[in-house]
Order: sequence, then C-alpha cells, then structure tokens
Amino acid sequence: MTIKGRQPYIAGGRLSGRYHAVGLHIHWGSKNSAGSEHSLKRFRYDAEVHIVCYSEKYKDIMEAVQHKGGIAVAAIFLAADKAEPTSTG
Repeated sequence: MTIKGRQPYIAGGRLSGRYHAVGLHIHWGSKNSAGSEHSLKRFRYDAEVHIVCYSEKYKDIMEAVQHKGGIAVAAIFLAADKAEPTSTG
C-alpha cells in the first residue's frame, strides 16, 4: 500500500514507534444485520473499516505477526444515513 511513493503509517497513543499500513478491509452487514465486527458499548455499527499495520521494527508483516506488539489494526466505525434516498431528476 503506497500513496505517491510513500508508505502510510500510524503512530502515537500506546504504540511505540511507527506502524506501516499494509492493508485495508471493510466489514459490513445487510439491511437486517449490523456489519461491524466489534461493538462499542454493546452497539454494533453498519460497517467497520480496518487498517492493518506492522511495526517498523520488522522487515514485513510476516515477520511482525510472530512477535507480540508486531501488528496494530486501526478500526473505524461507520453508520449509514437511514434517510430515504431522494430523486434528483
């Protein structure tokens, strides 16, 4: 995963050093089920985005997964607008 020649990363908080982003995936549900993999205060969201990252201490994610603290996943909850779609034409 690169953006104009640079590899995105996350850092700060409880992380020690930089964690390079290597993947992104989305969990979503159907009209009748929540899609988020996790919940917040027992509430499940319509979708959840995961940005998978590995510590700069390791050469790649395959090495990083062998070590405690080698990977970090940033999660973002998404809520759909429940309003009915409107016609523009």
